[in-house]
Amino acid sequence: MKRFQQGLPIYIDYPFESVRFRYDDGKVWGKFYGESVERQRPASSKLFHDAILGGSEITAEQYHKGKI
Repeated sequence: MKRFQQGLPIYIDYPFESVRFRYDDGKVWGKFYGESVERQRPASSKLFHDAILGGSEITAEQYHKGKI
């Protein structure tokens, strides 16, 4: 939660739904495994909030590389 408040970029992997998220500058971006293009997602997205609770933080490199 502290990283959100500090405004630092955050990368989250949520394998339960095969999706990764990037939170940066107050915006949420995400892509499902196998996708090469990320799409902006609403910050109120249930899937994003589930990923915050049940996913794990990853590096920017892991996010852009694809499935871990």
